[in-house]
Amino acid sequence: MVEYINIKNFKSFKEFQCSFNQLNVIIGGNNSGKTSIFHAIQLFYFCFDKICNIKGSDYILSKTQTSALGAIPVIQIKDIFYEKKLRSGRHPTRIIISLKFYGFPSFEIEIYQAFSLNFMITGKNKIISKEHKEFIEQYRPVYIPSSTGVALKEDLVRPIAQENLIIQGRYGEIIRNLIFRLKQTDKLKLFEHHLKQLFNIKSFDIPFDEKNDLFLYSFFKENNSDLDILYSGSGFIQVSNILAFFLLYDRKLILIDEPDSHLHEELQISLYRLISDLTRTNDSQSIISTHSHILMSEAAPQDLILIEKGCSKPKLISTIFDGIDFLRDNGLTLPSNKIIEIFKNKKVLFIEGFEDDYKNFLKILGPIVENNFNIISKELVIIQSLGATNKWPFEFIKSLEKIMDIDIQYIYLADRDLHTDKQIEKLEKRAKKEKHKQFFLNRRNRECYLLDPEIIHLLLLEKINNNHIEQNWVKNQIIEEVNRERDEIKAEFQYY
Repeated sequence: MVEYINIKNFKSFKEFQCSFNQLNVIIGGNNSGKTSIFHAIQLFYFCFDKICNIKGSDYILSKTQTSALGAIPVIQIKDIFYEKKLRSGRHPTRIIISLKFYGFPSFEIEIYQAFSLNFMITGKNKIISKEHKEFIEQYRPVYIPSSTGVALKEDLVRPIAQENLIIQGRYGEIIRNLIFRLKQTDKLKLFEHHLKQLFNIKSFDIPFDEKNDLFLYSFFKENNSDLDILYSGSGFIQVSNILAFFLLYDRKLILIDEPDSHLHEELQISLYRLISDLTRTNDSQSIISTHSHILMSEAAPQDLILIEKGCSKPKLISTIFDGIDFLRDNGLTLPSNKIIEIFKNKKVLFIEGFEDDYKNFLKILGPIVENNFNIISKELVIIQSLGATNKWPFEFIKSLEKIMDIDIQYIYLADRDLHTDKQIEKLEKRAKKEKHKQFFLNRRNRECYLLDPEIIHLLLLEKINNNHIEQNWVKNQIIEEVNRERDEIKAEFQYY
């Protein structure tokens, strides 16, 4: 397997190193570098093919020039260099990619711009053994993209042309071709078997006659109707795309980009488990890039790789989970899907009670305080606790920051519970000193702020029944009192 990758001056990475297991799930925000890792691996193999030459019983990684990098999509040469800088002073910027395979030493491949528009590629005359080269070849990756749909009509395309279309990102033009190649290699039945496990279909076929048919069509039988894949749902197309790539290419290293696209939660879980089973059954290695909290929850903590833009190493989720156990035992619940949100946004609202209750509470109150509240609070991560303790919130925040190795900007919102005014004053002074925001509501229970004047009015009317108290007087008194409370809340929120 690939043990680790080391990248320098490539795309969003100035320097980055990452270790891998057999099954890996890369998570991170947009533009954090998830796809760049895939591109780096593909580029490594493209360059390896260019510079690897026989030398006696071994191989030498020499030096060469190329006019294009056919492994990845490139519009301009500078696009693949860190900060798009081709030179640093008088010297060319050098992209360095190193892959370490288990049982073999690592080596570097360098890429930089020549004096023309060409790329220079060098392995610094590194000598590798025949066994080392054969092992590298076994792990030549197959890249499985997220589905982009299906073309209306699809010509039969030679495998070499299919590879070029894949590099160009034109996956929707070849999905039937991939399935047709599965039929030619007697793997269509296995493809059909896996689809039947996930979808309510009876059969799948691609009956192409090279002498008589102009285009490729693929048919699956559902409810006694034969339908082309064009007329299936986006989830069916996505799974078919992944399975076709996975089964067609007999490779030990599989790179899967956002397999969760277009899939509902249950299907995401089923597909992830299928990928996991295929990876272990085939004794291969899979690296998955995703934004899905469903896949995050399914993956083992040691298989999660959290990437943050600008960091030279990923966060190790397994070590974070060890610390989270401590927080959970002391009243702070932190589901796995919250981890990526905290790393991405670094803005957290810790609350006492249930998250959904506070979401509704803030949804009503927020626009009263700020017209565009729903927009500015969009990236706010809400985390619920089970109740206040003497360590809450300061010790918890410090523990969480230490576990995640980041600084967190937070607001703590709570009712007063059994705190005295003196205790509240002490907590607020500490919050101010540590430059955090802590807000205790005036009342003991937050439910007091959610009183509806109309409901109270009706309840009182039921209570007094036919009493001689004027009904409008009761209603006006309630509205006046609730409005006064709301004005106080608004003023306190604006202050904080």
